[in-house]
Amino acid sequence: MTFPANLSVIKQWKERVLDTKSESFCGAKWYHSSIWLWRGWTASCHHNPPHQINQLEIAQTPSALHNTPKKINERAMMQRGERPLDCQYCWAVQDIDPELVTDRVIYSKPMAEKNLQSAFENSPDTHVNPTYLELGFDSTCNLACSYCCPDISSSWMRDIKQNGVYQNIVTDERNHYTLAGSDGDNYSYGEENPYTEAFFKWWETDLHRSLKNIHITGGEPLMSGHFWKFLDWLEKNPNKSNAGISIQTNLAYDSNTLNKFFNKISNIKSNISISTSAESVGSKAEYVRDGLNWDQWCCNIDTLIDNKRIRRVVMMSTISALSLNGFVEFLTWLVEKKKQTSRTYFNLYISYVRWPTFQNVLVLPIEKRKQHSAELQNFLDANYQWFSVVEQNFISRLISYLVEIQVPHRGSIISDGTLEFNDHSFDHNVSAMEKDFKSFFSQYDQRRNKNFTATFSDLREWYDSI
Repeated sequence: MTFPANLSVIKQWKERVLDTKSESFCGAKWYHSSIWLWRGWTASCHHNPPHQINQLEIAQTPSALHNTPKKINERAMMQRGERPLDCQYCWAVQDIDPELVTDRVIYSKPMAEKNLQSAFENSPDTHVNPTYLELGFDSTCNLACSYCCPDISSSWMRDIKQNGVYQNIVTDERNHYTLAGSDGDNYSYGEENPYTEAFFKWWETDLHRSLKNIHITGGEPLMSGHFWKFLDWLEKNPNKSNAGISIQTNLAYDSNTLNKFFNKISNIKSNISISTSAESVGSKAEYVRDGLNWDQWCCNIDTLIDNKRIRRVVMMSTISALSLNGFVEFLTWLVEKKKQTSRTYFNLYISYVRWPTFQNVLVLPIEKRKQHSAELQNFLDANYQWFSVVEQNFISRLISYLVEIQVPHRGSIISDGTLEFNDHSFDHNVSAMEKDFKSFFSQYDQRRNKNFTATFSDLREWYDSI
């Protein structure tokens, strides 16, 4: 992900290019795709809930991995100026403050204007190749982060298998913690997977030519055999693809694994960047991201800095009620890293936990949210020079979100097991979310040998009162 440099220029571009098409038009619906191959799921971006890909369609046309009937319907809505419910993430931010730049603008800005015009003018069912692809090969992962789930992390699935489902959780529409489900993977590495087969066919025929950027996610990519197969293709086909390669890795492994990766990419000519994730430091980070060793992670960050093949690092901060508690500490750490490297080597990106709903920041008392909002504003006022205007916009969006958000994000499970938004009023009040919060973390502590109140002492009084 490349961040635009000037906020006023971005706003002018939005008014000239996006708003003249429709007030809901977003190029990501055409040229941006997220695909989870082990589940056969796709979405237009990682903010959208995933939906199922039709196996029969991809057997005939691999590009149907991206051009699904659901996306085609939402493209038609955007051409008419209607708001797809699944894009609620951006509508929520846009409605809080129209002056804030939403991700539909940030995602659309790098796209060629002629492509955006074609998307607006052509029939919505016209198949297009994305220029940006977020791709997950499988869910194998060495972490079991508190807000993650068995569908995304094999370590989370192991928790459910060993300890059973979580009890007394009522506000999580996804049912990720309350249903035993299957293995979490529809297809494991080594099994015949029609989605993976379709992807490599699509990639080898024409996708490698049209993509400008591919973002590999997971699970943990460095634990995926498919990921190493993909690197093998890049190594054996130098200069065949001009796509930039971004790898979303948790960096929660020893130096031998990182060195193996460095040795591999030394033979690959593509531009390579790293995305990793953090939003708090020390014991707080280790609590939220179960399985993380903070000191080892910091050591791996320093190793990245020293490796000249890595052109930049995107720091993905996912804000939950817990991670918010240490976010200013983390931003302070990040400023020190920026001083060590450059202002632009580390790029900050902020998103919000919406599911599980009981871990959204809305579960916190408004006094706590106002306190965190004020602390973030004070931090930004003192350190704005270390952040690009777009990074400042991310922080400003969070500052507003904390005090303005009133209703939790909504969703429901549909027949194929995926999640979609709905437009009914939210059925659970904040009190129910608080009870689920405490119920979940009480069980989380027992299963993971952790201690909530010892780690988040400033939340003890509120937590004990629930």
